[in-house]
Amino acid sequence: MRTFLLLALLSSCSPTSYQDAVAVYPSNGGRFVIEAKGNKRTTPGILQSYIETKAGELCPNGFDIVSRGDAAKTDYVLAGDTAIAQTKHDITATVVCR
Repeated sequence: MRTFLLLALLSSCSPTSYQDAVAVYPSNGGRFVIEAKGNKRTTPGILQSYIETKAGELCPNGFDIVSRGDAAKTDYVLAGDTAIAQTKHDITATVVCR
């Protein structure tokens, strides 16, 4: 039981993994829409690197990012009398393979 609790605690402190964060949706004309969704520990910079890594996997000859959107959702958790903000970031990008 202690091992389970420790693993649950540690997993909540880590950024969202690449495999769990990224989804790909094929679009028209060699385009892909790539979504990267993070948890409260995943920075926009990490999500952007996930987008670029996936685009590189999909487009071995290079790619162009033709559109990009950012979203953030902030939830508040009470710790005693203090509200703590926890922001989750999402990035969506459309890429075109060269």
